[in-house]
Amino acid sequence: MTISDHQEGRIWFIPRLRLAFCLTPKAASSSIKYALRGKFGSEKPEAGDNRILFRYKHLAHPYLGLYTRVAPVRCPWDRLASCYKDKVLTDQTEVKPYTLHHMGCYPNMSFVEFIKVVCDTPDIYMDKHVLPQYYLIQSPFWGGETDVLIRFETLATDWNSLRLKYPMLPSLGMYNKSDKKKPNWTTRTVNQVQNRYASDIALLGYKGPMI
Repeated sequence: MTISDHQEGRIWFIPRLRLAFCLTPKAASSSIKYALRGKFGSEKPEAGDNRILFRYKHLAHPYLGLYTRVAPVRCPWDRLASCYKDKVLTDQTEVKPYTLHHMGCYPNMSFVEFIKVVCDTPDIYMDKHVLPQYYLIQSPFWGGETDVLIRFETLATDWNSLRLKYPMLPSLGMYNKSDKKKPNWTTRTVNQVQNRYASDIALLGYKGPMI
């Protein structure tokens, strides 16, 4: 399994708590990232300070097996709808290269066309914002296992349960919350996502878009 330039993976570590976070894009990752950064900072690890938060890219950290691994996840349909609203519906004239441009997406394309482009794109060419979640949370750079899933749909409850075990964790705010109208699903687009993201659906137990 290869991580491409458009699929840069980051593991966020809190060594003092022995916690590692695989921040799946479009699954409350920004809310978690900003909360952790605000509480612990975001510098590289320094000698003598095991409280600091730091990021580790691409390859598995040599001591990852000693950490409790936490990953936020989200219903595949709703994750794509969120990505469409955030990355495609825009007043800009171009989609920034680090988003979905390389996949053939363009500003304000229709939701039907967006779903077709995404579902027709092989994993290796997918942007991290639409990459199937199993690819991240079961990948070698993550160690192939996740100890705690934080579901977007029950974010507050799941996060507070984690805080009961790790009281130093901060509370969560809401970031990247969009007031744009939800795109409309059709039977065809629902089925396209169901077929393309079958591994996520089987792994995480989702049934359909949360309309």
